[in-house]
Amino acid sequence: MHNRCLVGRITVVQEQRFRLTIDDGRSFLFILDRKSPVHLPAVRRFQESHSEVRVEYSGEPNTGSGIAHIVRAIDDNLPRTTHGAI
Repeated sequence: MHNRCLVGRITVVQEQRFRLTIDDGRSFLFILDRKSPVHLPAVRRFQESHSEVRVEYSGEPNTGSGIAHIVRAIDDNLPRTTHGAI
């Protein structure tokens, strides 16, 4: 199950991969899950609009196992932490 989350902005999109940068400047590389309800054009729109997004993932970011299952624009009602991780 994908119960790990990060909040930040998508800074790079290439093929099925994207980089999420959180508020403290750290960045995380993810592979978009082929079964994700969000497709690459939507991820590119998040990048282009500089939208803050929430990424639900499994595995370890910055490795081949960092799989993003859900990417969605942030709703101000969702809980957050000061480090971008939930």
